[in-house]
Amino acid sequence: MELRDLRYFLACVDEGNVTRAGQRIHAAQPTLSHAIRRLERETGTRLLERRPRHRVRPTPAGELLATRARRALDVIRGFSDDLAALQGLLTGSLRVAAIQSLAVTLLPPALALYAGQFPGVEIDTRVAQADAILDVVRDGRADVGLIAGPMPTVPAAVMTERLYREPFVAVVRAADPLARRAQIPMAELRDRPLVLVPASSPTGATIHAACVAAGLAPRIRMTIDSGEALREMVRAGVGITILPARYLTGPQSGLRAVRLVRPTPWREVFALRAPGEPSAAAAAFLDLLRKQVRS
Repeated sequence: MELRDLRYFLACVDEGNVTRAGQRIHAAQPTLSHAIRRLERETGTRLLERRPRHRVRPTPAGELLATRARRALDVIRGFSDDLAALQGLLTGSLRVAAIQSLAVTLLPPALALYAGQFPGVEIDTRVAQADAILDVVRDGRADVGLIAGPMPTVPAAVMTERLYREPFVAVVRAADPLARRAQIPMAELRDRPLVLVPASSPTGATIHAACVAAGLAPRIRMTIDSGEALREMVRAGVGITILPARYLTGPQSGLRAVRLVRPTPWREVFALRAPGEPSAAAAAFLDLLRKQVRS
């Protein structure tokens, strides 16, 4: 079997669509179709179920091949990384999956620094929900996963490392009297309109648990599943929001972060990876992340 054919096959499995797979790996749809047919001739069995509009789904045999193919390609990628390290270089690829809030707070400075230090590494990032990140790390489709909040149940095939603990803050307009305070008790938000993430999300669950602990029935004016959109709602004067502290690091025109106390909501931030030795590219990224959060 050709390694290139296996890569094409896995792209089709991961995307569930031949056209999207071709766009992701920059290959024409007929090229991918020929590769799949070669693999099916070599294995003597059907590997993908074809559906309308170039959609595909792996057969039971296809699922088995996908598992073996990921392992084989990981071994080859690991050898390439080891060879580059032996030569004093770092090449290869780094695949990172992160929840939305970390993709816009923790990741940008880390990836910018990493890209500058290791220009030979191709970086692929994706944003997903925590459950999906567990799946892609477990299946070998991501080298590093980044999640936050209450720790979900983690499969034995995934290793977990706690990176840091992050407080939540009240985000207010600079003209708000609360902006002059160093800290405020949660209960003082009782009469203020709030714009929050949905209570069903891990972040929302943490915020609402803190409200309950403070005896606060929040006056929710609006819910939006986007920290960036919530910041803009505060800037527009719709209400106050509560977000992880990293959402307001650096200059933020017209906004201020105020520490919350009694209680202070917190969340844990975790890095996930598959067991065993990480690739050289992934190990370097994890080391950079550790140094960043310590500083």
